[in-house]
Amino acid sequence: GALGGFAPAKCSPLVVFRHGLGSGRAAMLTVADTLNARGFTVAAIDAAKHGDRSFCTSSQTTITIGGNTLNQCAGGVACTALLPAGAQGDANVIGTCGTAGFFYLPVSTACLNPATGCNWTGTAGIPAVSSSYLVSANFFRTRDTFRQDMIDQSQLVRAVAFAPTGAPPTGHNLFDHMIATGVIIDPTKIYFVGQSLGSIQGAADVAVNPRISEAVLNVGGGTVVDIFTTSPSFVTTTNTLLASLGIQPGANSAYLQFLVVAKTILDPADPVNFAGHLQSNTLPNLLANPNGSVAQTAKKILTQAAFCDQVVPNPWNFILDSTAGTGPFPGGTGFGGPGTFQLFFTGTPSGSALASCPTPSSTSPNAIPHGFFTDWSAATSQAQSDAAGFLVDPTTLPPSLRTF
Repeated sequence: GALGGFAPAKCSPLVVFRHGLGSGRAAMLTVADTLNARGFTVAAIDAAKHGDRSFCTSSQTTITIGGNTLNQCAGGVACTALLPAGAQGDANVIGTCGTAGFFYLPVSTACLNPATGCNWTGTAGIPAVSSSYLVSANFFRTRDTFRQDMIDQSQLVRAVAFAPTGAPPTGHNLFDHMIATGVIIDPTKIYFVGQSLGSIQGAADVAVNPRISEAVLNVGGGTVVDIFTTSPSFVTTTNTLLASLGIQPGANSAYLQFLVVAKTILDPADPVNFAGHLQSNTLPNLLANPNGSVAQTAKKILTQAAFCDQVVPNPWNFILDSTAGTGPFPGGTGFGGPGTFQLFFTGTPSGSALASCPTPSSTSPNAIPHGFFTDWSAATSQAQSDAAGFLVDPTTLPPSLRTF
């Protein structure tokens, strides 16, 4: 479209925000203020099986989340089956809310920040059923859902950070709409921030996309199977799933076979298998040469972990983050000083306290909540500020230990 004499002051770097499990694109609002204040434009979409891409469980009206019984669909309408019984191996058939729409939950009680908080509800919130069917006995579907995110996030970058042509510059409807409001994305400055599942899937999203040059991965981990079979937050659900398959967790042949099969199927999408290609041994830049002969430029990566995380346990944080090449880690030379890995910790970080959470089931009074990046708990402002500062200048590193 014609742009007339309009001339924005400057181009803006783009930050793609990738939400966590059970959330949706509206979670971007929890971090947008911090990133906007540093000059970034922020964009987000619903991940597959999340947000408005969710599915409900057919023939049911409610869902239980955290002990609370909630409607799946607006108005208590029953979920209608999309597939025949037994399709995709589900005992509970995937369904849709149809014209009734989903029942939505608020993004947060303080979705922007405590000072300007807004309790987003209605269709600006998150469907109660967000993330249903992501994890199930159909490991192939889970694998392909993870791989789908690589395509989806790449398409988001392609659409929002469109490289305009012509004079005056014009590209497509979205570009023209943004420039009319004073926003032009610098197509050479694309960054990524992921939280929880957004970091787990984000490791692959960033590794495969040559346009993303910097990323902050908050409370990610791997492998996926290890997380879901050992995390205090997921182990009960996982064990219920296993029981439905006639498998008892523990040192028995059926369970060990389950672990081998699950990891074999999920390996092509597991974050650990992509993390090692972020800062070294980078994947081919297919935009530069479709035959794969040109490697991507190494990325700049900052990883953040919550001490004694009860959702993505620290052992799995450390596996993903060390594979990505960030550090230093607790017990290592230089830990506490500047680094590309950060541990967020409550209380006084003595040597014994830092070593008090060695297993996935460990607990500690020094723990930091898993959702600290977006929940406006004690560490939120600092974590977001460190993330934004790293994206502005990845050569100025934040402390590897933050205490609260």
